Amino acid sequence: MVPHAPPIQSSQTLPYSHEHERAMSDQTRSNIYHHSYDPYAQAQEHIRRPSYNTNPPGDYAPETRPPPSPAYQQLQYSTSTPGTPMTSSYQRQFYSPKPRQGFRHVRDPKDLQPRVNPAPPGRRFADGAYLSPLRALTTHLTQTYHICNPEFRYESTHNPRRVLTKPSKPVHNDGYDNEDYDYILYVNDWLGPDDGRNKYLILDVLGQGTFGQVVKCQNIKTHEIVAVKVVKNKPAYFNQSMMEVTILELLNTTWDPNDEHHILRMRDQFIHKNHLCLVFELLSSNLYELIKQNQFGGLSTQLVKVFTAQLLDALTVLNEARLIHCDLKPENILLMSLQSPQIKVIDFGSACHERQTVYTYIQSRFYRSPEVLLGMSYTSAIDMWSLGCIAVELF
Repeated sequence: MVPHAPPIQSSQTLPYSHEHERAMSDQTRSNIYHHSYDPYAQAQEHIRRPSYNTNPPGDYAPETRPPPSPAYQQLQYSTSTPGTPMTSSYQRQFYSPKPRQGFRHVRDPKDLQPRVNPAPPGRRFADGAYLSPLRALTTHLTQTYHICNPEFRYESTHNPRRVLTKPSKPVHNDGYDNEDYDYILYVNDWLGPDDGRNKYLILDVLGQGTFGQVVKCQNIKTHEIVAVKVVKNKPAYFNQSMMEVTILELLNTTWDPNDEHHILRMRDQFIHKNHLCLVFELLSSNLYELIKQNQFGGLSTQLVKVFTAQLLDALTVLNEARLIHCDLKPENILLMSLQSPQIKVIDFGSACHERQTVYTYIQSRFYRSPEVLLGMSYTSAIDMWSLGCIAVELF
């Protein structure tokens, strides 16, 4: 028979228990909840904390509270530097930051959903195409401003004119030209003769070379978008460009009046601030950019045939007119648009008559014919050599 253990007397020492430390921890946590900004913690503290107000009901005298516990004082103030507030990891665990302006309590699942503002008007074009946020904040920024403020109106004439010519420091021609004798072009400036026959609003620059600059313009009267070649203000370039004007007028009026043989059309020509300006139809990218976009892998045989047939048609007209292009290359063959394989031959700045072959250094290096390399007399056959080089490069 197992004997029963004797009952424990009150004078005996109890085994060590953590109940006292747990009670102290609860008291410290209660005080921390009381001083927290968290609304939930304050609500919990109000439930767990007993009221120390001994006044009768209806008496709103200030409530008396016992002094904070030593554990809370140890949390608030460091013993190494008396009087200096201290932030411990235990304190950061229960403290929440002060609610900011616009703070929203989460009380039900609907509060977890983000606030979504209504879509602004004008997110689509008139034709129904989607307007992405990137385009709305870049190329269509003025339209976005107008949506935010209907009273906003943008006038391009009030915008500071952007310089298109580099270098842009005025040096020659009464401040109109730079050090390279190029006319200093500005966006929203205009080009045209002194008699006011036609005026062209400058929109953007298309290219720049040794001859001068090519800019994208709009005819103020007809609103047609054209390309204007502004030649440098030097006699050599002026005389050579006048030869280009003569050749293009001959081709456009006599040999290709109906625009059927893939030769560039010249719309107008005039003098502006001592600069010869040639107005052409606006075309798309050239064949070099096309094969570059294809990573120089060559085009399809069918497309090469289409391009070659059109070039042969243009060179046939030049041969009948006894003209030599003298600079046929992919950069001088432009697509009319990116939607069709129709091309046109441009840049007749080096062209000449077969009876006036005075220049010996002609044609680009990779498309130069043997007779030009040997310094012999040449005819329009040198353009056929360049055409063969272009066909091989395209394939």
